[in-house]
Amino acid sequence: MDSVIKYSDEGLKNLDKFFSIRKFIRVGILAGEKNERDSDDASGMNNASIGAVHEFGSMTGGFHGHPIPQRSFIRAPLMGIKNRAEVFKKAAQGFKHGLNSGHFVSFWDSLGAALVNKIQDAFSESGPGWPPLSDTTKKLRMTRHKGRKGGNEKPLIDTGQLRRSISYKVVSE
Repeated sequence: MDSVIKYSDEGLKNLDKFFSIRKFIRVGILAGEKNERDSDDASGMNNASIGAVHEFGSMTGGFHGHPIPQRSFIRAPLMGIKNRAEVFKKAAQGFKHGLNSGHFVSFWDSLGAALVNKIQDAFSESGPGWPPLSDTTKKLRMTRHKGRKGGNEKPLIDTGQLRRSISYKVVSE
């Protein structure tokens, strides 16, 4: 009985297709409707401006003139070894699907969604090394919430608008 060896170069063709596609992912607070604040926000700033102040800190102060410590919610969470491994694992699943199907949309979407999830997780975990809220901020939250305990005492979580503004977009070069 003769043996038959079948060969398919579809995977190689799909890999070549992947490397010929010039795309990248933007992740963070992107321009558009998620960048705008709710109408009851008194700061007059959009989410990108507020995010920049928190990502890098501000010695000149924020809305009430007090210095704001750096609470990196984009760079720090994505630079952690554990987080990178989890993100790459999700992306690898999408890449494998792309090699088999020739459609790499799932790769880009898997990677973008994994990056957004890691950033949003930082809010729940009070970030990697974020300083606690100042007494001034706690008092402001109490006032804003009309005497009730001010929503959440975790840094960067009060209304949830900043956290919800995180998104990704796959962009062609």
